Amino acid sequence: MLLNAFLLADAVSAPPDGKFYIHGGGLTRLAVPFLPFPIPQIGVFVRLEVDPEEIGRTYEFRFKLTDPDGSPVGVLPQFEAPLPEGQLPLETGEQRFVVLGMNIGGIMVGRSGLHQLTFSVDDDVLGSVPLPVVVLSEEQLRAQFAPPPALPAAPPNRAARRHPPR
Repeated sequence: MLLNAFLLADAVSAPPDGKFYIHGGGLTRLAVPFLPFPIPQIGVFVRLEVDPEEIGRTYEFRFKLTDPDGSPVGVLPQFEAPLPEGQLPLETGEQRFVVLGMNIGGIMVGRSGLHQLTFSVDDDVLGSVPLPVVVLSEEQLRAQFAPPPALPAAPPNRAARRHPPR
């Protein structure tokens, strides 16, 4: 079993048809207004390349978020599941992939700095993603939540003046 992809997003979905859907993909940092701060949701996408003999076996999948000191942050999902059979038989030389998509919520980050999200299968770490937590300054907060600039006034509709509504 090889980790083929591991990324963070605003939200992910991985239905059983083997496809995946990522909204706001490429999340590389958490910019928060203050600490401690509750993160409502992080989408996690994992794609595994598997061998035929691994299909049908049950594995334990675990996610772990650690702070800059290596201490765990919150309780993240862990579950046991068998690797599912594919929809169709493989062609010669075709790779078999299994996708996992989940949305993790309710994480409370208490420190700024470089956090790590780690993914493991049966206690073997297959990969990790750095996730810096950065506290925004008041100036950055004002800029982020400032109202959009006003649009210029539309030119008058001259046709409407020549042909009033009936």
